[in-house]
Amino acid sequence: MPTSTVTKKEMQDRLRQQGENPPTSWTKVQLAARLAELAEEITPTTSTMTERDAVKIINRCKRKAELQALLQEHGVPFTPAQTVDQLKSRIYKHLMETQVIPAGSESMGFGKHSEMTYNQVIVEKPEYTKWCISTAVENPESHWRLLRFAQWAQGISMSEKEAIRGRLGTSWTTAYPVRAVAAKRIAAPSRASGSETSWEMTQEVNQDLEMIPEEAMSRIKELELELGRLRQEMKNREGNPEIKTHQKRASSPP
Repeated sequence: MPTSTVTKKEMQDRLRQQGENPPTSWTKVQLAARLAELAEEITPTTSTMTERDAVKIINRCKRKAELQALLQEHGVPFTPAQTVDQLKSRIYKHLMETQVIPAGSESMGFGKHSEMTYNQVIVEKPEYTKWCISTAVENPESHWRLLRFAQWAQGISMSEKEAIRGRLGTSWTTAYPVRAVAAKRIAAPSRASGSETSWEMTQEVNQDLEMIPEEAMSRIKELELELGRLRQEMKNREGNPEIKTHQKRASSPP
């Protein structure tokens, strides 16, 4: 702002319009400096990055070296051995966590409801939403997508939920059937999810396992052990000549 064309009173008035109360002793230089500071504070909120913007930034990097430079620019650590897909996923996670504000239209991207949006889950799966929030509180090291959804859901009031439900035209459901999915591995992000990219979906599905309740994980391990025991028993029976002879005699006509 050229201080020669703006009077001191005009600068003071502009500061007051922004809720400031500038000292009367301030010079035009000091007033201009404060106005510049306020402009810098406002800029990030008026130019918020969207998920689409983040993906475009990443996809502009055609070579591994360009991705590494982008990671360095944002202060994200990486190793030379990491692949292009791993580097893309790393910077994508960073941008989503630090630059992109969560929105109701965003896809979950994890778990059994990976293809649903935040809006859909918060009104159609209230118990699942509660589970995500409690898991995020109890385990701050949970999957970043779970933490992101939980943070967004905690900021939604009941009136906002009602408004979302009205827009979606859906009714409330009552419970998240934990036991019904206890023996089912949580799905990886689906290719049908509009918010996912191919390089993001190449990440190991193991990341999602940390979101399965401990009781369910214990039951899964029990089933795996039982399955292994049955397979070994079948192999032993097939390889035992006495059992084969007995089975052959039993099947022979008298």
